[in-house]
Amino acid sequence: MPQHQRTLLVGGTAVIVRTSNRTTLGLDVTKAGGIVVRGPHHTTDAEATALVERRRRWIYRQLNHLAETSPTPPYGTSPTGSSSPSSAAGTDSASSPTTH
Repeated sequence: MPQHQRTLLVGGTAVIVRTSNRTTLGLDVTKAGGIVVRGPHHTTDAEATALVERRRRWIYRQLNHLAETSPTPPYGTSPTGSSSPSSAAGTDSASSPTTH
């Protein structure tokens, strides 16, 4: 299955958009603190941005959970819990499947 990847800035935070032959949009927060949107090849930047904005509370909860349970804070978060631009995207992640 061919996969394509690009990076967007959403609210000053880097978000990786990975497209493939899948049919739904999904959202992941990696252990490194990266945000990844997964979707079909025709996923637009506007669709990916809207998903991240709509799921912002869930993303913050995942990042806070990572900060509380990780021996070192995840890349992309400051000690105050705010996000900074991040391009990290590991393979282990929390996922939130979202249909579109």
